[in-house]
Amino acid sequence: MSRYDSESTARFDQQFAETQDERNERHRANRIAKRFATLKVLIADLSDALTDEGPDWSTDGLNNLRRRVANALGPEYLPTWLEEYRDPPIVQSNP
Repeated sequence: MSRYDSESTARFDQQFAETQDERNERHRANRIAKRFATLKVLIADLSDALTDEGPDWSTDGLNNLRRRVANALGPEYLPTWLEEYRDPPIVQSNP
């Protein structure tokens, strides 16, 4: 049994359906936008290092900043000394 009352209702609904490629592209664009937003906030936080007095980081604050930098950088730009601060990758399971 169809979930639509009539064929015309089904056709009308299907014209707005999202294809798998469209969905993937939408998710990709959202990930890129979130990455840029994260990098802008990170750059603003790192700008404290440009002051004449210099930053006065606590140990926890410095480790938090290192973790944020390590997670914001892609693997191709990540220095080896920051690898230990990177969060473990998220593994998606197939249902």
